[in-house]
Amino acid sequence: MRSRFTWLMLCVASTLCGQDAVSELKKQAFANLHSEVNQSLLSMLHNMPVDAVEVLLFEEWQPLAARGQDMSLTIDSANFHLEHNMILFIWKGELFMLDPSRVECAQLGQRRFLSMRFAADRQTQRGFFEVLEEGAMTLLRRHELVRKIINYHPVATRATREEVVEPGSELFYHRSGSRFARLLPRKKRAVITLFRRHRDAMIDYARRHRLSVHRDADMRALFGYYNATVGGSTVQGELE
Repeated sequence: MRSRFTWLMLCVASTLCGQDAVSELKKQAFANLHSEVNQSLLSMLHNMPVDAVEVLLFEEWQPLAARGQDMSLTIDSANFHLEHNMILFIWKGELFMLDPSRVECAQLGQRRFLSMRFAADRQTQRGFFEVLEEGAMTLLRRHELVRKIINYHPVATRATREEVVEPGSELFYHRSGSRFARLLPRKKRAVITLFRRHRDAMIDYARRHRLSVHRDADMRALFGYYNATVGGSTVQGELE
């Protein structure tokens, strides 16, 4: 059993010496993110106050079911770390992170994630994407933390500014049979072109329902309609 976990895990994030209490582990791992024991792996907030941002997707830790090519994993307590785009879980009093290169899909609570390759910083990387609509054209969400300037005060040759960090996301898509996620364009013509020979039907649907490429909910509706009707059969992707 131990070997299974060794195969799936990238590394041990932290360990409670002589203590297996899960609640205490969570408290120590995330209540003081700047402690020496956590900085080595997490370094989450770049010297910002701990209460400045929610670094976890779920307020309550969720059950996890993950699947690789020839392996499956079920865990009672897991969460998603927003800044580092990683799935964390607790097993036998230790905190682990799931290696996206060895996992195909993961069910975290009621949300489903796929491990996909994507382009970032002129490199091909691999990470977890939440599934919003699945089928011949799958719509994905990549979670992240976004820094925003809320106040900018130029004073002579010196300027000051205030920043906040908050949860954000970007939409991606991939075609059935592909394991590469592409950033969803936010221009009407570029989005409609994705649907190729069905673009006329998609234009008609978008106009009738007044859909906007700038609203995530509208993009979910557009991809959902395509997969349910003109796009053909839905790809089956339930965890066994």
